[in-house]
Amino acid sequence: MHENSTMKNNAIALVTGAAGIIGTEICAALSDAGWRVAATDLSEEEFNLSEIYQGAVRADGLFYADLSDLSACAKLVHEVEATLGPISLLVNNAALGQYFGGIGNVRPEDYQRLVNINLLAPFFLTQAALPSLREHLGSVVMISSVLSQMPKDGATLYGVTKAALEKQTEFLAHDLCKHGVRVNAIRVGSVPGGHFLRERMKGMEPERARALYEDVMKIHAADIAQEGEVPLLGKPADVANAILFLASEQARLVNGCTFPVDGALVIREPVMERLNQRKKSIDDIVDSYTKAYETSVSTKD
Repeated sequence: MHENSTMKNNAIALVTGAAGIIGTEICAALSDAGWRVAATDLSEEEFNLSEIYQGAVRADGLFYADLSDLSACAKLVHEVEATLGPISLLVNNAALGQYFGGIGNVRPEDYQRLVNINLLAPFFLTQAALPSLREHLGSVVMISSVLSQMPKDGATLYGVTKAALEKQTEFLAHDLCKHGVRVNAIRVGSVPGGHFLRERMKGMEPERARALYEDVMKIHAADIAQEGEVPLLGKPADVANAILFLASEQARLVNGCTFPVDGALVIREPVMERLNQRKKSIDDIVDSYTKAYETSVSTKD
């Protein structure tokens, strides 16, 4: 019988991007495993949106920070530790997944914002939390994406920042292992809950936003039901379970690695046409809800 060392007896975990679909699941899984969770996102609005379609984020404290402002990183860590206690686990889940449609549309400030949120904030959050992580022999988990390995139209900047995040993971693991701190990354595949969907839901009436979310999840569930023994499509819980493992004693020799949670998507290239068709179905649903919402707003005006 293996020792279950996932339970942490009230150790503190800081989760960024906690109001997202994946972030909400991460917070719930850590709470179930005995962690005290500090959940952070951009604003109260982000948590309110999450509550509409997923329920309230399960956390011991909600914190707000704009991680495009790098000075917010140290302030956030200080606030969390002053409120809940020293951090033993840092989950760098926050990311900006903005698509630009081509490099000709990118302004310097657009690129800088992506770099700040997706790459530099994880570094400076790790830096700020290091004294506590070192004291408690803690760990850091970065959330990456298969787009770090698979170029996609419009996602050049996002893919570059995620590729750099994976390399940063290796170098931080090398630097921090002498302090007893492990640093790993998770490369997430096709899991619902992207930034794009949440942005389109903002401003919608709660009932419309909830219906949109449920329709998108139905498509995802139907695709999962049609898969073979080795699935390609994931659920937010798959990412959360990988974090529980990487933060546990069972992973004590796992350091500096990027842990794929992607159903081997990167090496199953023939499935890309199928995924693109699925994305078009979801885009069509999102567009129909958005147009209906815009029509209702203009009618009221």
